[in-house]
Amino acid sequence: MESTEIEQVHAHEVMKTLLARGQAYTREGLTDAIRKHFGEQARFETCSTKGMSAHELVLFLIHRRKLAQSGDSFQLAAAGSCSH
Repeated sequence: MESTEIEQVHAHEVMKTLLARGQAYTREGLTDAIRKHFGEQARFETCSTKGMSAHELVLFLIHRRKLAQSGDSFQLAAAGSCSH
């Protein structure tokens, strides 16, 4: 029998593949870029949370100050990534 469990993508992978490019995104643009890269059905996890949508992940990263805001744009904060 096939597993129906949705694979969890770690937030570190998102930061590495999309945000580390140095490109600034609007909140909606970042959510769309994550969905496009990882797929509409992808779910995301962090060291403390699992099962987030792309939108929820963006809100989490903003709240945890992993993203720096400049006007309406966000990009990876200089000290945004954890050391593990």
